[in-house]
Amino acid sequence: MNLFTIGSNTVTLDYTSGTFGSIQINGTSSADIELFDGGWLSTVLRKDGSNLQVVAKKSKYGKIVAAVSASATSSFASTGTLTLGGSTGGSRLLGQLQELRLWTSSLQDSAFNNHTKAPAAYDGNV
Repeated sequence: MNLFTIGSNTVTLDYTSGTFGSIQINGTSSADIELFDGGWLSTVLRKDGSNLQVVAKKSKYGKIVAAVSASATSSFASTGTLTLGGSTGGSRLLGQLQELRLWTSSLQDSAFNNHTKAPAAYDGNV
């Protein structure tokens, strides 16, 4: 299922067994993670040198309990269209996006971890 597309880069969820699956960037998969258990799954797409990296983390009781990532060599356009959930047929997201935050620079691990553990937190890079 398409989670979001930005420019020519696509982030998808691929269920492999029950509620477990991987998160993918341009077809490159992460390890499996619990995608749906009634809790939050926080994801970030960021530029890391010449790679784009997608990271997914889950938290429980204020602690990060699972984390996976995948990366692909790709360019990241500074302009373009952001599509949430996909726009056609079977690739569309079946579910809900709770929140979207756009940053002007790649979010550092410490800030992303804080958002994962406390979803109402509102901080950025320091």
